[in-house]
Amino acid sequence: MNGKQGWERVRCSWLGLGLVLAACATAPRPESTVAELLPVAAAGDAAAQFLVALAYDTGDGLPADPAAAVSWYGRAARGGHPAAQTNLGLLHYTGRHVEASPELARQWFERAAAQGFAKAQSNLGVLHLCGHGVPRDAERARELFTLAAEQGDGRAQAMLGSMHYEGVCGPVDRAAAAPFYRAAAAQGIATAQHRLGVMLLRGDGVPMDAPAGVAFLQQAAAQGHAPAQHDLGLCLARGQGVARAHGARRLALPGLPMELGGHERHPAWMIATPREFPSVASCCRHVFDPADFVALDEPTTQLVVWRRPVDPVLQRFASNVLAADELQSAQEIEVGHLATFDPLPAAARAADPVAAAAFTADVRELAQMFALLTGATRLGLRLVRLDGPMCPRFHTDFVGVRLLTTYSGTGTEWLEHEHVDRRFLGHRSGGREDHESGLLRPGAVVQRLPLFAVGLLKGEAWPGNRERGIVHRSPGGREPRILLSLDVSAQGDGGGARFDGFDATGRGHEAPAGGHRGDHDGHGCGGTCGGGR
Repeated sequence: MNGKQGWERVRCSWLGLGLVLAACATAPRPESTVAELLPVAAAGDAAAQFLVALAYDTGDGLPADPAAAVSWYGRAARGGHPAAQTNLGLLHYTGRHVEASPELARQWFERAAAQGFAKAQSNLGVLHLCGHGVPRDAERARELFTLAAEQGDGRAQAMLGSMHYEGVCGPVDRAAAAPFYRAAAAQGIATAQHRLGVMLLRGDGVPMDAPAGVAFLQQAAAQGHAPAQHDLGLCLARGQGVARAHGARRLALPGLPMELGGHERHPAWMIATPREFPSVASCCRHVFDPADFVALDEPTTQLVVWRRPVDPVLQRFASNVLAADELQSAQEIEVGHLATFDPLPAAARAADPVAAAAFTADVRELAQMFALLTGATRLGLRLVRLDGPMCPRFHTDFVGVRLLTTYSGTGTEWLEHEHVDRRFLGHRSGGREDHESGLLRPGAVVQRLPLFAVGLLKGEAWPGNRERGIVHRSPGGREPRILLSLDVSAQGDGGGARFDGFDATGRGHEAPAGGHRGDHDGHGCGGTCGGGR
């Protein structure tokens, strides 16, 4: 996978999907109430039908009624109303109120786009960029984004900025990206505000202007944009473009809670310590936007960590699961069935159905992102409660790449390259513990993935990565943990591993592609250590 392909996949998953979800078309509300419009709508007026549908959809003006919303959207859409066609396409794209169907979404977006409706053009561009319901065609996506952007659609402007910034359908041109980001930022698009802020702080494609960069980060952060919140926290810690906040570990603007994770939509800013952000020479890259997972393509990068804030609802669910002691799932997933995939046993849902639904949505989103990044059509998923280290010895995995995140407990431990003597990995340790074998070089620092952070761990089966995979292990002790692990299944996909689930002890296994184990079979975790971390 090259960087451009990876960017398109992940951008479609995060920025692209967010674009579609945010593109609900609206229209001015007439002076008459929605209820008074019902007879007009029933008589066949498409504009009235759209307003009635929107009221049923949002619960604004009429009691929320998903079935009625779909019905009225359909009548208005068939009557040629472009906003209704756009919203009906949106429902089919997301699977909200109806069965998900990218093909039907495309059809409705195309009808509205043919009428010059900007939001439909923008949404259709996302489908072409992602290859959802249509063959992937970045050139066509760019044409559609341009049409929408010329009409002032902020999210299309943001997408054009990102295409220039990342070099999609042309060379990387950060200077050309800046005007698009500025136009989108002026319309309140948080992703554009964040990216423009970072560009100004770095002097990346624009003259360096740290105070202006901080101002854009503040605008995005005030909307709850987590990457902007995190970057703003770093600026405050370093005094970059803003007065330095000496010794502060939790900061918030007026109106945001002071406690980290104390608000579901607007977590307070966390100031990370220097140890949590290694030097440029590190084999680990910390990122604030999932689109930057393509850093895996860099030969020196073995671990990419997306530091996302702790979600209090998911944290609540994890606590309930730990108390109930009910979670052990190992299964293969068809990527095409992710929208209906349920990772949880019934017992794990019983205590808190609302939090369980949020947890399920989070697992689905991470699985979709991983599938888009790797191009997989089948994934191996493990979601388990662990009461002790499954893989207690430092090792590397014979996989292409693995996704790990810890929802409760201590995160996976890992080592920098210069802190490891690989001559003592696996069976070459002679059975001695890590601290006795010579594996840890003098001054070695054991680092950990933060709680809720998403880590992509590059393994030995990554092309050209033999003897370079990230060295890691499960944390010691008996503290209970809840861990999610995602791998590419070998059923028709690449990735260098076959997903085999759990053995009788609850430990996971993977057999390396081609049967090659090399020196990675001596840590006592089922060969290449497929399960716990």
